[in-house]
Amino acid sequence: MFDFGCADGSATLLLDWRSAQAAERFTADTAPVFHHVATGTGTRPGESCVECKGISRCTALRRTPDLWGGTPSTQAHKRRSLSAWDLRLYGECPAQYHLVRRLHLDNLAEEGDGARRGRAVDDWLNKRHSVRPARTCRSLPRPDEFEVAGEYNLDGPSAWEAARMLDEHRALCPLDGIAPEEQVLVQHTVTAYVPELDVVVLAVPDLLYTFRGRWIWRETKTSSRPLWEGRSLLRSYPQLALAVLLFSAGAVGTGARRSWIELEHLRADRGLSRLERIDPAHPETVTEAREVIAEIAQPLLNDTSYEPRTGRHCHGCQARTWCGPGTAYTADHPRATGTLEDASAWDPDRGNPHD
Repeated sequence: MFDFGCADGSATLLLDWRSAQAAERFTADTAPVFHHVATGTGTRPGESCVECKGISRCTALRRTPDLWGGTPSTQAHKRRSLSAWDLRLYGECPAQYHLVRRLHLDNLAEEGDGARRGRAVDDWLNKRHSVRPARTCRSLPRPDEFEVAGEYNLDGPSAWEAARMLDEHRALCPLDGIAPEEQVLVQHTVTAYVPELDVVVLAVPDLLYTFRGRWIWRETKTSSRPLWEGRSLLRSYPQLALAVLLFSAGAVGTGARRSWIELEHLRADRGLSRLERIDPAHPETVTEAREVIAEIAQPLLNDTSYEPRTGRHCHGCQARTWCGPGTAYTADHPRATGTLEDASAWDPDRGNPHD
């Protein structure tokens, strides 16, 4: 089996198995999965809800009418999904959203140092938080920059920053002191359906866990810069606004009462990382969240042209190869040499099935 690159004509050998080896791997890996799919009767809401013909009769998918107060599009559309990553991409540039999320024209542009660093930190934390029984990162060995560099192919400065951010996380790890009976869900997809818009809403918190009857939603961001005090957290990170609405609508656990949302903002410099808490039951917070999501989601659902909106984000755009205005912008506005791309450009949602 070969993988051929349509853009550059490259060829990569993926599998070189003889028939006996292929049969062995089928028996060990494929047959159990096939049997589970063929005989399974359970339901698991997610991206598949978009194409599901039985959605009107499904009791597992949480209905959240009037989630942000949106109005149905005047254009005829099939059922669509809407994720936190969709909102971020469209908020930066409609053309970027269309090229990456709808046409899947990404992956040719090389990721910046900051994005690779963010991916490494995210993957490292996911693996540690997935250990069962759940253990706090404080009880695990401190991350070594050389180990991080080797595992994630990072250069020296990026590996050092990633290791420092992981060390900063030890003091903020939410699993410190967690009881064995608590639930800990890593990269769990929260799914809801807005019936009047015929839209399936998808959100993937870095961590969703319980604490003494409360559900807590943890988002972790890595950055070389401090949080900007001139803008609210919900506007800086629309996924937090979406989390507020999903809690408020009862799509997470038992709803917003006694639950909260956390933003873990990791930086490499010692003592500068922060943990911010948001109350999804506070009326003013819910109102702001509805405004934030409506300002992005309504234009996205109504858009038919997806015009480019150039800016600094063009430097990290994965679809710039197919965008003339974006290519021209980066040529006219070169990034200063010696600077690292902010890791906040990396969004863990990129790696989830609904992408």
